[in-house]
Amino acid sequence: MYLNKNNIMKYLLQLVLVAITVHTLSPCKIKVQTSLLVGLISASLFAIIDTYYPMVVYKDKFDNTKISL
Repeated sequence: MYLNKNNIMKYLLQLVLVAITVHTLSPCKIKVQTSLLVGLISASLFAIIDTYYPMVVYKDKFDNTKISL
């Protein structure tokens, strides 16, 4: 799997934010390892979607030419 090294900060930020959110907003007591695991799963899925889902940008509203990034 090709992983763009410029996007590593996005994935780490996703991991940290989801882990903190799960740990603080949970109605019951959750272990730190469990919240980190949920953050890791979230960041992994975000990395896979970000890598394999093509981004399509239309240049003009009435122009049908696509630019794939």
